[in-house]
Amino acid sequence: MRLISLAIFSAGLLQGQSNNAATQPSARREVEWVRLGYYKEITPERWKSRVEQMLRQDTQNPPKKEAVMFVGSATIAGWDLKHYFPQFETINRGIGGSMISESTYYADQLIMPFQPSTIVFYSGDNDTAYGVPTEMIADDFRKFVAKIHSALPDTRMVVIAIRPSIARLAVWDAVRAANEQLRAICAEDSKLQFVDLTPLLLTADGKPRRELLREDLHHLNKDGFDLVSPVVAQAVQAAEAGNGHRRGRS
Repeated sequence: MRLISLAIFSAGLLQGQSNNAATQPSARREVEWVRLGYYKEITPERWKSRVEQMLRQDTQNPPKKEAVMFVGSATIAGWDLKHYFPQFETINRGIGGSMISESTYYADQLIMPFQPSTIVFYSGDNDTAYGVPTEMIADDFRKFVAKIHSALPDTRMVVIAIRPSIARLAVWDAVRAANEQLRAICAEDSKLQFVDLTPLLLTADGKPRRELLREDLHHLNKDGFDLVSPVVAQAVQAAEAGNGHRRGRS
């Protein structure tokens, strides 16, 4: 069993445009990017206020039904959907720090009412970092898929593989194992499409590409999103075509 050490990195809170970063002091906080066993200490209720905030925003500015909905953790929350996916009507349901099981827990409130034509799903990043066992990650994903299929039988899903990062390199073996489980589940379901961005995000010698990550060494920066978004857009296009209609288009 490999020895896994906790990697703690200082994450800069982004303020203003990146070209001002050198001249403006940044508030800084320490983030414990790998917390094995942490999943045992938390419950979905930790996101109650965030979900209530999202629902209030829905009341003020109701999202369109039958759009392309992005669901998952911080990679989703930080994605500029209007910029990268202008050809689609989109809804962002990303909650930074969340796990797969929490997407399932809040699906009835955040997903089902809007009947998305396609769901783009990225989660599992925090699951592996918090020490969720691979089989539990697979089971949690199956439960999410089952809930979506039960309520939204026509909805297709683009499932993005858990991506590599420097900050969480200590759990890369667990990430790869989880991805193989996700890939296998998707292969058995015609409504699921697995998109593995890993080859784009690694160097020739298999290390995470530093130039695609923010200062925190984990989240994608603009160059990272510029690189992966066309691949995801192509997958969404295929999912929408598979639906046999043009829902989700702007």
